[in-house]
Amino acid sequence: RDGKSVDEATAMGGRNTMAVVLAHIEENIALALPLLDGYVRGSKTEIDLSVAQGIAARYYLFTQQWEKAADMANKAAAGYALMDNARLHAGFNEIDDPEVMWGFNHTTETMTSYASFFSHMCNDASGYAGVGQMIKCIDKSLYDQIPATDYRKTLFNSPEGDPTAAAVGAKHPYASRKFGRVDQWLQDYIFMRAAEMKLIEVEAYVRSNKAADAARVMKELMAKRDPGYGKGSVTLEDVLLQRRIELWGEGFSYFDLRRNGLGCVRNYPDSNHPEWAKKDFPASSNTWRFQIPLKELQNNPEISESEQNEW
Repeated sequence: RDGKSVDEATAMGGRNTMAVVLAHIEENIALALPLLDGYVRGSKTEIDLSVAQGIAARYYLFTQQWEKAADMANKAAAGYALMDNARLHAGFNEIDDPEVMWGFNHTTETMTSYASFFSHMCNDASGYAGVGQMIKCIDKSLYDQIPATDYRKTLFNSPEGDPTAAAVGAKHPYASRKFGRVDQWLQDYIFMRAAEMKLIEVEAYVRSNKAADAARVMKELMAKRDPGYGKGSVTLEDVLLQRRIELWGEGFSYFDLRRNGLGCVRNYPDSNHPEWAKKDFPASSNTWRFQIPLKELQNNPEISESEQNEW
């Protein structure tokens, strides 16, 4: 291999298969977990064993290794406390929250202002969303599925909107209020939360027919989310719905739709999507496939234009 590492040598072979990529991921997870055992990090901006276990849980969920997914998610969430109602409404922007497992702590030296996640996602901040250029709203059909007793429903405006809000974006019907404003753009980025781990554990139990375990863990989460929750069992549809509600805006929907072979439905009666966006994207649509960047095709002699993903 001319002195190159295994990863470098494999990359030089051109475009690889998904199997090769997954094998490298699994190998790195297996190496990382024992190396991080006993390591005490300086802050939540660093990866420790619990975060590595959380990454492993995500991987095992994606690759349908249900027993490993449940085990890693359970271990990862240990020692973290789920948000209560008050903390749910604190803004999802502070890594010191006891539920947050991993994130980035913004300071006055690192703030990114308009070129930031919160500029695009926080309707209450003075960024792109807040001034009304790109208001972020929950899908009406999803909002309607959230029970009135669920604390998370009030993370979004009602169909009437909020005319008392200071920012234009925050006045809009169905506008998200989940990502709160902090002066000087000092909102922290949250990369991983214990609630996600609970949902991974539940889904893994559901898919491996461990109904009692699935119901038990779901109740642990819902005790902090919805005092009216009373289901004694959990279906796959239940846990996928809870993922949509709990993880809204945090970057999981695309992967959940892809791994479950689901499409995106925006064109339905009373849809709150603008007319130009009322389009459905079935799971088989080429629109889901990312294109290989032109620079990669131009500069990598091992990849040709014939290997470009369909569009």
